[in-house]
Amino acid sequence: MSDERVAILGLGRFGRALGTLTERAGLSWRGYDPASTGASLAEVVAGASLIVLAVPLEALPTALGALGPLVEPAQLVLDTCSVKLAAVSQLTALGAHASWIATHPLFGPASLEPGTPPLRAVICPRTGHEAALERARAYYQRLGCLVVEMSPEAHDRLMARSQALAALLGAGLRELGLDELTGGARSEWLPPSAAPLTALAAAQNAAPGHLRDTILHENPYAKETRSALLAALSGLALPAVREHGDDAAALVALRQAIDEVDLGLLDLLHRRAEIARAISRHKARLGRAVRDPAREASAFAERRAWANARGLDAGFVEQIFDAILHWSRSLQERARGEHD
Repeated sequence: MSDERVAILGLGRFGRALGTLTERAGLSWRGYDPASTGASLAEVVAGASLIVLAVPLEALPTALGALGPLVEPAQLVLDTCSVKLAAVSQLTALGAHASWIATHPLFGPASLEPGTPPLRAVICPRTGHEAALERARAYYQRLGCLVVEMSPEAHDRLMARSQALAALLGAGLRELGLDELTGGARSEWLPPSAAPLTALAAAQNAAPGHLRDTILHENPYAKETRSALLAALSGLALPAVREHGDDAAALVALRQAIDEVDLGLLDLLHRRAEIARAISRHKARLGRAVRDPAREASAFAERRAWANARGLDAGFVEQIFDAILHWSRSLQERARGEHD
């Protein structure tokens, strides 16, 4: 490991921070970024024993396409994306001759400040590539990381229940304006219990937009987490209602709970209408019709499956979504007429 030479592809905030960390560990490194005017990709990669792709998930196919013809069998390629199932499927594009390991450093530039908790990194094993796995482990350990092995599926499930959940909560708290309460005179009057909430909301402003989008939209298990969070929040008042001994008071409380659920449904329908109008604009620019029978058939099948999984009447749920679909089509047609 002492003679490892590292090439870091991508010199954004994370790539530069990783370079600093690599240098602190006593390893030589060179960086490459298409936006820079320095050395070419071929020059940076030549002679490197370790190639780290410090690029976001959406940029990974382009980076791999450029790297593929240059990488040699003795070189080890690591990615750093936060969604591993998607990254693994893309890393295979390097070809059978290339050696690669999917990894996720659980730290960013802010984590390198003095006094922060120990750095951590996930590495994903590959059958028949044990030596490459040990090289990846040695690199992260050299950087001072605690390293854990995890399958891509297990990683993405865990990140959906942690990283994606934090992003969802932070985005919601930011929409409520909690990030505006950090600093200034008003923050002095907040109870201590509010501090983690305001910090979580403020963190969403600091997080790169591409990372937030990847966490929430590319992780295949993020949708499950979002649904579970909404269901949990919707049901928070119900346990107290069930335990109430007065039937008349319990009925009032339950009706209030129904009102809250219905209000939430209306908020969701309002959001759905905004999305439908946005879809109409994109379809118009692409020259596509409002109706998409294949998409509609797939959506109905998916929603029936969702209903069955929750013990609901799938036929009734399909009737509801059929009405919503007709309404959504009318919104799209109206939006298209307004922009013609």
